Amino acid sequence: MINLAKGQRLPLANIIAGNTVKVELSTEGLPFDFVCFGIDAQGKLSDDRYMTFFNQPKSPCGGIAFTEIGSDLVSMIFEMSKIPNSIDRIIIAGSIEGSGTMSTLKTGSLKILDVKEEKARFIFSGSDFNAEKAVMLGEFYRKDDQWRFMTIGQGFNGGLETLVT
Repeated sequence: MINLAKGQRLPLANIIAGNTVKVELSTEGLPFDFVCFGIDAQGKLSDDRYMTFFNQPKSPCGGIAFTEIGSDLVSMIFEMSKIPNSIDRIIIAGSIEGSGTMSTLKTGSLKILDVKEEKARFIFSGSDFNAEKAVMLGEFYRKDDQWRFMTIGQGFNGGLETLVT
């Protein structure tokens, strides 16, 4: 298993064997809403239907889907071969429900699984942040016709609205 550091980049083929990736997100100490954005080559949300979250749990292509939505754990399946070429990046983000800030988060993790086996993990905590209300945790992106993954860990004080902008 690979412990990922902030800003680390890896070819997805170095983490998983096939085209299906499971991502598990969890936080302790703050209620979180997780979301994925399908971003085009111009850096914009490709289509509102590619903002995938609890209220819109599946992308139109079926390549991004929330499979479990709980208070402490969220699971998503990414079928990379189904993602259309118009999607250049897939950003995984989260925002705080209510009035808290990221600095009060006890701990959180983004885990990448190949089927059921954990292959990589990015750990974050409140000490990594200040007054932020939203955070970009990681992203899948295309490079040289291959999918890659990068950890981000960047917070946004204005919450999800600022992150989206």
